[in-house]
Amino acid sequence: MAQRLRGPGPVREHGRRGRAGFNAGSAGKVMYVVATAGGDPTDFGGIKLAEQVAASQAANGTYGDGTALSTSWAVLGLSRTDTAAGETAAAGLAAVQCPDGGFSYSDVDGGDDCVSDADTTGLAIPALVSLGDPASASLESAVTWLEGAQAEDGGFDAGFGENANTTAVAAQAFLAAGRADAAERAVAFLLTLQFGCDGAAPGAFMYTNPEDADFGEATRLLATAQAIVPVSGQDLATLDASGSAADVPAVDCASADAGDATTAAGDDEESGSASWLPWAIIAAVVVIAALIVVFALRSRRNGGSGDAAAAPAAPKADDAASGESASDEAAGEEPGDDSGEGKDK
Repeated sequence: MAQRLRGPGPVREHGRRGRAGFNAGSAGKVMYVVATAGGDPTDFGGIKLAEQVAASQAANGTYGDGTALSTSWAVLGLSRTDTAAGETAAAGLAAVQCPDGGFSYSDVDGGDDCVSDADTTGLAIPALVSLGDPASASLESAVTWLEGAQAEDGGFDAGFGENANTTAVAAQAFLAAGRADAAERAVAFLLTLQFGCDGAAPGAFMYTNPEDADFGEATRLLATAQAIVPVSGQDLATLDASGSAADVPAVDCASADAGDATTAAGDDEESGSASWLPWAIIAAVVVIAALIVVFALRSRRNGGSGDAAAAPAAPKADDAASGESASDEAAGEEPGDDSGEGKDK
């Protein structure tokens, strides 16, 4: 996801539960990644993540700092356990839903000043899908808002121009909600951002086109990680890394040597239809997991300033050194936020 960088601020106590410095959104994200990769999200590294996330739920049904971002990741993480979130969580997301149907990265009461954004709404939709019937009304409103935010070319703008991260989050949300036409248009836009064989990084996705002169290369990794999910036809509500194969083919680019190209084509035919997409998804999950761990450690070093997670924004030169992700922190930019007040994506 795109990321809006935020400066230090007071720790929001709304809905805080669990030990000091515990970030429900980040914990939910770790649970989700661990479970999707085949691990045990209820006991990861000796930490009972599921218990801590469940304990962070407030009376109104939200988790952690009470935002849609933290609550959505908590719901998605718990959806991968035997004790999934239920009606109370659905009520929590409804409580922070903006009047227009979308979700905001920072709002905690769904009031008239709530400003919807595509990144947060795109994450909330698969969480709502995982909650089933209790969240059906909120889901319909959220999808309707997201469809209205889609540009004619299928892309999405997080406030700094149409980009791969926001569009990828929206695309997987449409897939989760069964909106095939909107998802197809979003994926078509994503493919216009993918480097061809004559590009700087064959197969990778650009964050924007044209790329930022200073951070274009740095943002490709997470833009690609996020784009892989919808391009492979999957979404965060049902993402499945099973059925992966050991044979992962190289990028199918023509060789300058025609003889080499012919040999490569022959080898591909002999190996059959290799299942490379699941492996790509696993790679994306591992990349995101690594970034989550870095974020969590940094948050703890900074005094555990809260449940906040990174929200939508464009890369800035003075923020590049921190190395935080946009999806995150999503699934997109490399530049990040050192404050504990960032929002999870």
